[in-house]
Amino acid sequence: MECPKCGSGDCNVLDSRSKKVGQRKRRYICNQCLGKFETVEVRTDDIKEIISGEWIAEMQRHYRTMRQIEREYLLRSEQLLK
Repeated sequence: MECPKCGSGDCNVLDSRSKKVGQRKRRYICNQCLGKFETVEVRTDDIKEIISGEWIAEMQRHYRTMRQIEREYLLRSEQLLK
């Protein structure tokens, strides 16, 4: 595993846990810069579900909702400043 901070390949696993069925979360430490980082390993069968249209549609709905909240907040902020 390569450290995202310094690029060193000299890293050790600190902890490894099952997150969900078919997923594993691993915590690493870099022996060069002592930086810590995590990865989540997913089975290839699960990747197909993640990139399916249903998941993408859910993320688009979430994004639209967040954008609506942001617009409302900006409008109310402008009204309060006037």
